[in-house]
Amino acid sequence: MYGTYLGAEAKLYLLPFLGIEADYSTVLEQQIDALQGKWKMQKFIYGGFLEVYLLKVGVYLINTEMDLTPSNGAAQSKEIYNGVGFSGTMYF
Repeated sequence: MYGTYLGAEAKLYLLPFLGIEADYSTVLEQQIDALQGKWKMQKFIYGGFLEVYLLKVGVYLINTEMDLTPSNGAAQSKEIYNGVGFSGTMYF
C-alpha cells in the first residue's frame, strides 16, 4: 500500500548528553483498488535518548493506527498497534 504522506519530527536536548525526541507521520486517505476501499494511517514515535561521544542509545514507544473503509458500504475496519523499542546508533 502506498499514499501521500506528511510528517514531522522534533528533538530536544535536556542536558548536553540527554534528550527526548518525537516523530509523527500520517498517510492521507487514498483509494486502493486492491483493497476495494480507502485506507489511511498515522504513526507516533516518542522516547528518550542518551548520547555519549559518538554513541547514541535510546528507548521509544510507538503507536500505529490504520483505518480501512470498504467502498461497498461495509463497516470500517481499524487496527491499532502499540510497542516499545530500543535503538542504538554509532556515528563515525
